[in-house]
Amino acid sequence: MRRLLPALLAGMLLLAGCSSSEVDAASVTSAETSYAGASEAEQETQDVTLAETVLFDQDGIRVTATGLSTDSLFGPELNLLVENDSAQNIVVQPNYCMVNGYMMDGLLSADVAAGKKANDTLDFLSNALARCGIETITDIELDLVVSDGDSWQTLYETGPVILQTSAAGQYTQTYDDSGEEIYNQNGIRVVAKSVNDDLFGMGIKFYLENNTDKAVIVNADNVSVNGYMMTDLFYSDLAPRSHAVDTLTLLGSELEDNHIDTITDAELSLQITDADYYQTIDSTAPITLHF
Repeated sequence: MRRLLPALLAGMLLLAGCSSSEVDAASVTSAETSYAGASEAEQETQDVTLAETVLFDQDGIRVTATGLSTDSLFGPELNLLVENDSAQNIVVQPNYCMVNGYMMDGLLSADVAAGKKANDTLDFLSNALARCGIETITDIELDLVVSDGDSWQTLYETGPVILQTSAAGQYTQTYDDSGEEIYNQNGIRVVAKSVNDDLFGMGIKFYLENNTDKAVIVNADNVSVNGYMMTDLFYSDLAPRSHAVDTLTLLGSELEDNHIDTITDAELSLQITDADYYQTIDSTAPITLHF
């Protein structure tokens, strides 16, 4: 389910479109950056190439990255060939993927029957790349999971695989960690950056870092806005040694029910959890943000 949820949410964004109005976190007073601005950043993503690389080859199942397409409608696509010479149906999905060190919701669910092969793509949304300030893809890190196509039982996991594009070594990715640092412990950093319009209402954007060697989950609890309790819609998966830009979504219907037109303050607690064993690493006291 951890693998399916991000893909489903990202798919909703792909179908519905996405717009954002972002402002500096130091003094959030209004939304100034429109989707048109994000589109300009998307258009600046440079074309790069990727050499054919075998990602997994075991027991008659082979997954090969055959190239990278950067001219697709919704964003770059990692082209994959999945060959299934085993006796069972399989599904190939990403456990996680990163672009230039940033966590991404890669869209892939390749169903391949026994004895068949399929060409498929792992898709990255242009607006997600733009949100992270990615103009040139230098590297892609991914961890693929091969499951039984009938029972969904995990059969294999590739472990981290790193692919470098033709731009590797020619472009250096920067990580915008400006804003209000609200957590910096246990190798995890969380920075509150901005209030922005969201597909489902409004949102608070965060920059996150995982400087540890284990996967973690950062989520919010007991969220309130202007003193009114809100649904906790923030769940950020962080692979080892990763960065992320993620949004705590505030539902428009809840804001409307509480007559909130402008967010002046928000309060939340952060829960840090080990992603493999689901053990709590830390649970913070309430944190107050003023806008």
